[in-house]
Amino acid sequence: MRTFLKLNLYKLLFYYLLCALLLAAVFGFIAFMGYHYRQFTGSAALLLASVPPLLLSLLTVLPWPIRWINKLKKRNYALAQSPYNQLTKIGFAPCYFNYHTIWHFTEISMSATIDGFTILFNIPDFKFKPDTPAVEFTPLVKKRKLKRHQLQHIEQKFDFSPVRFYDKKSSRFYFVNHDEAPSIDRLATDIKEFVSLLKDEKFEPGGYGTEPINSAP
Repeated sequence: MRTFLKLNLYKLLFYYLLCALLLAAVFGFIAFMGYHYRQFTGSAALLLASVPPLLLSLLTVLPWPIRWINKLKKRNYALAQSPYNQLTKIGFAPCYFNYHTIWHFTEISMSATIDGFTILFNIPDFKFKPDTPAVEFTPLVKKRKLKRHQLQHIEQKFDFSPVRFYDKKSSRFYFVNHDEAPSIDRLATDIKEFVSLLKDEKFEPGGYGTEPINSAP
């Protein structure tokens, strides 16, 4: 929890205040109408406009640090397994990501730059198989709007490679190996092939990027 608060306290407060303001607008309107039509006293209307938004906002944001910590534990567990405990041999280094955006919590992981693309090691937010851990290597690319025929072409092309295409809305591509662990050399080759496919399909480096831990302010 200390690590989460050190990196994300101001973001957590921002989300809390944003939720509280939005809910205060709703409950404030209800309180105003109740007071206007003499359904509430002034003190009751004030309590209705202030207390529920604060409590509901707190209940909304409380699960987020717990999910962040659980994901960090899964990421650290994966990084202790072979070959992911050897990622530094193929250019990966500890990093923060989502560091420069207010809309996502800052997280800790590993990243590398390959042929101009930042490759982020992470844990998927969804499961491929029950009780089967998975990891993902995500090249950070600029968002693109893909037409249906373009999407089908890319998916067909990726069917014959160690790459899976998942997030259609943001055009994020994931390489996930969850059947059997490759060697570190095989993993390096797979990631380079992944980047080559992206370049063939005219994707460009982009996204929020990462920040090396030893250089972050």
